[in-house]
Amino acid sequence: KFPSLCGVMGTPYLSKKLCNLLIKTLKEALPSVSEKVNRQLEDHQNLLKELGPEITDKKLEVMNLVMKFNSNLRDSFSGMLTTQETKKKKKTEVRDGVKLPVTVTLFYSAGSKLKDAIERHMAQLDEINIEESLKNIDQQISASCGYQPPLFVADSVFSRIVSEKIKSLYEPVMAVINAARETIDRVIKDIGSSTFVRFPTLEAEVVMYARQEVQAKVEQVQDFMKQFLAIQQGYINTSNPEFDERYTIASSLFKDDDAAAASSSDESLGQSPNGRNLEQRKKLEEREVKLMIKLVVHYFDITRKTVKDNLHKAIIRMMVLDLVETCNITILSQVLQMEVES
Repeated sequence: KFPSLCGVMGTPYLSKKLCNLLIKTLKEALPSVSEKVNRQLEDHQNLLKELGPEITDKKLEVMNLVMKFNSNLRDSFSGMLTTQETKKKKKTEVRDGVKLPVTVTLFYSAGSKLKDAIERHMAQLDEINIEESLKNIDQQISASCGYQPPLFVADSVFSRIVSEKIKSLYEPVMAVINAARETIDRVIKDIGSSTFVRFPTLEAEVVMYARQEVQAKVEQVQDFMKQFLAIQQGYINTSNPEFDERYTIASSLFKDDDAAAASSSDESLGQSPNGRNLEQRKKLEEREVKLMIKLVVHYFDITRKTVKDNLHKAIIRMMVLDLVETCNITILSQVLQMEVES
């Protein structure tokens, strides 16, 4: 009934129509697909070039990379780390609205980072104000002297009060050490990610062993500072050369009080002897309390300055210089031992 439709019906026609549609689609899509494949192929070839040639001696390559990691770590703390390898990377990240290379942290010396972290947290030591806690020092003197009058126990009271105040240095000292450790851990991570680009598993192992070494150094610094603070707390050296100003403090204080007492002596002529003695005794106690406060604050400032100096030196010596000296051998032995076991 429909002879005119025979040419556009049936399986042969459908097959021919689908083939034509497939050919048309391929002609439209193939150039873009080919371009995408060529671009990915070029990117992978460039990546292979950056990774370097094929490794023939795995142990030798591991040794070279670990030594390079330790060298970069040392140079980073000393501010001498070169950035020739990081310039090849095209990845960027946004910081403060500006696009910067991902490895920009290597341009900023790790030593400067560590110094900033130490100084920032060292400010906690400077913020300790013991004068507020010394307002009731007259009560502390009275409670510390027992049945003896304060005149005979002033030295022991001074030592006891200063020893108590030195305790307040423990917590901020430990905070400075922990801040230094966090900074060094970040530096190790940055150096590891830039050194072991081709070996992420090796990077994880080296970073783990390096952080274990850092933790061991942290414990050494903590033990040292605990012993140092215990020494400062256990013996109050009033013969410290920097404490010689106590004579100036005492003489100036007594001179001012004597002048005030002389000016008010005429006013007390009409009082009874007992009244004058009581007033003089009260003024003497006030003068002794003022002197004790000034001496405690002065000695505490000397101790705080000594603690800050030794803390900074201990961190640099044990956590940085000792680390870069021993890190290479320790990591190599651990990594090679794991390679043998595997």
